[in-house]
Amino acid sequence: MGEQNPKSNLSRLEVAIVAVLAGVLALWSYWDERALNGAFVYDDQGTVKANPVIIQPEKFTYYDIWTHDYWGELLHTKKSHKSWRPLTSLTFRLNYEYSGLETRWYHLINIVLNGVVTALTVFTADVVFDGTPVPVVLSGIFYATHPIHTEAVSNITSRSEILMSFFYLVGFLSFVRNLRVWESTSSTLLHCLAIYIIPFIMTILSNLSKEGGITLLVTCGTYDFIHTGLDVFGIISGLLQRGNKKLNRF
Repeated sequence: MGEQNPKSNLSRLEVAIVAVLAGVLALWSYWDERALNGAFVYDDQGTVKANPVIIQPEKFTYYDIWTHDYWGELLHTKKSHKSWRPLTSLTFRLNYEYSGLETRWYHLINIVLNGVVTALTVFTADVVFDGTPVPVVLSGIFYATHPIHTEAVSNITSRSEILMSFFYLVGFLSFVRNLRVWESTSSTLLHCLAIYIIPFIMTILSNLSKEGGITLLVTCGTYDFIHTGLDVFGIISGLLQRGNKKLNRF
């Protein structure tokens, strides 16, 4: 990493303020009474409204969430397309037990979760851009207001994407922030746990929310390569040269 001018960087307090404001902006962007009371649409019918594991708590236990796919089919049957997101299904089940099929609470949770993820995005931008004000602030604004997130927030089924993002960013931030401390003389066992254990746990939780969460460890490893300035292509080239030398001996 290149040398940064501390005076030009955002302080921790300033980053936290930007994160909170971005989260509030995300809440405001999707806070609409008609949308909050919107009906189940598209995939919502299969994942919630017609999903027996969600709407029949007297027949299906919490254990059944782990043996059925996202649409309520048993995983081992031919009908199942193996979309297994038990953590997201668990939130739907808790939603149903609290408010039945009243959609307002389903939408409300999606909106609040998106606000939290937006705030985490600001903290992530702070790490990636080394606290440079403009890209950090713009990252929060764009993430909060970009229309590409509309389906993930407004479609109840897409809560899986928001949950996955939440655990993904928590794991990534735990890794990168403590990685920098680990390289200094003030590192402790807690920092070691934050680098190796928490990202692993967050990868599991992210993957249980949606399948893409499995890539978190790859992202952390890639960041480590970039952060430490390792010449990946040089390493690969060196390994290939060693392999060629061994082959030339025969």
